[in-house]
Amino acid sequence: MWLTGAVTGCANINTGDDHVVDGLESFNRADYELAITELEQALEIGVTDYAPEEVYTVLGRSYQANDQYQEAIFAHQQAVTIDPNYFQAWVNLGIAHRLAGDLNRAEESYNRALVIEPNYAEVHASLGALHIFREEPEKAIRSLDKAISLNNRLAVAYANLAVAYAMLGRFTLAEQELQRATSLGYTNSQIIQARIDAIKAMQE
Repeated sequence: MWLTGAVTGCANINTGDDHVVDGLESFNRADYELAITELEQALEIGVTDYAPEEVYTVLGRSYQANDQYQEAIFAHQQAVTIDPNYFQAWVNLGIAHRLAGDLNRAEESYNRALVIEPNYAEVHASLGALHIFREEPEKAIRSLDKAISLNNRLAVAYANLAVAYAMLGRFTLAEQELQRATSLGYTNSQIIQARIDAIKAMQE
């Protein structure tokens, strides 16, 4: 976790910072309901040892993990309102918009993140996946190639590249990219292979 405030033991929880400590502990053990409760209380009371935009980001991630996407979007928006240059908050806002089905706003958020950190491979890969959702394989390939140029160990980028090539009918390249993904430890290769086979069947 990236929050940098000092963690101190306390017999009674009576400050916002104390609630952040408990919220982080709950988040780390995947108790997202309790994390949400603690982090909301922390923000309501106010925090001094923790940056509020970071607390909002963990709150947003807790909502995402709890499938509460609109609440996650609101939390991440609060984070970027406080600090418009907070890269991770823009990334998480993009993820929340994608999960909520708003691909346009997801793309906007990813692009805002890339203005801040233009060489972050995972965000380029996320853009590539988004273009696949939109059935824009050429754009997907450009984003995924950029991701791989920045991190040639990013297995998911190769897997999505395989799908993009299949969408264009370039099945030999699709199989090669899927093999690369598998060799890097990608665990959903069977799902991608089934998708490639389905695309091939439709194009025959």
